[in-house]
This record gives sequence, C-alpha cells and structure tokens, in this order.
Amino acid sequence: MTTSPSTEGKQFKSSVLSMFIFIVVMGAPALLCAAVAVCSRRSHEIGLPFDLDSILSVFARMLLFHTTLSPIGAWMLSTFCPTTIFSDGITTQSLMGDERFVRWQDITRARTFRFLNLKWILVYPAGERKAIQVPLFQPRKAEFIQEIQRFAPPGNPILNHLR
Repeated sequence: MTTSPSTEGKQFKSSVLSMFIFIVVMGAPALLCAAVAVCSRRSHEIGLPFDLDSILSVFARMLLFHTTLSPIGAWMLSTFCPTTIFSDGITTQSLMGDERFVRWQDITRARTFRFLNLKWILVYPAGERKAIQVPLFQPRKAEFIQEIQRFAPPGNPILNHLR
C-alpha cells in the first residue's frame, strides 16, 4: 500500500538535459503544424502568399521561442519532481505536488517504459492499477541504481529493470 515513508531518504532529480531534448523534440511537430495554420490563416485574411518560405520563417521564430523556454520547463520538472529512495520504499512526486510512495514489499510488478530518449520503470503497487513512474534518466544514475539495489529486497521486481 502507499503510505508515508518512515525514514529519511536520498533524493534524486532527473536529468535537465535529457528532459530539454525531449521537450524540444516533442514540441517541434506541434510548432510546425501551428506555423502552417498561422500562414494559412494569414494568407486567407490579408492575401499574403502561402508558400514554404513563409511557413519556415514562422516555424523558425516559434522554434527559437520554444527552445528558449524549454530549459526552464526542464529545470522545473527536474527540481519539483524528484524521486526519493528510502530504506522502506520509493517516492515520486508530480509537478502538481502529488507524492506517491510505495513500500518495497508492496511492489508486485515492474516494467520498463521508454519514450524517445527517456526511460522509466513503471512500478505497480499491490492492489493498485496505476503505476508509479520512476525515471531512469538521472545525472547520478550509478548512485541512483546503487541506492535501489541497497534497499530493495532480493527478488523485488524493480531490480530486473535497472539496466
């Protein structure tokens, strides 16, 4: 069950660089669609030509703005969504402040999830369908893995996904 941890734990923050790359790559297609929409509307309303040069120009300006703000978003996710490892379990926190804790003995299943350059371990507590997402894109990954290996009991499903 998810309750509160009883001891002091070691906190780990996700890699800002990895999240920055993820945000930029995920945002680029949306920005391209927005640039096409802006140019299409502009050409319809004021009679400007709708061509590839205008689309690329608008897209470049949007991308510049996006890549300027993306480091701030990546830093916020890293800072405000840490993972903490305790002797009795693991805690993750969302950007909305929701903290989820699961005891080592309550982990019934774990699986690896990869999306682009980011990799998580999805940890399923006993009696719950919703997984706790443990990010593996840590700047101190070796130390992070050692902490989990130190506290997770032998045979714990999370141990099979620490590569």
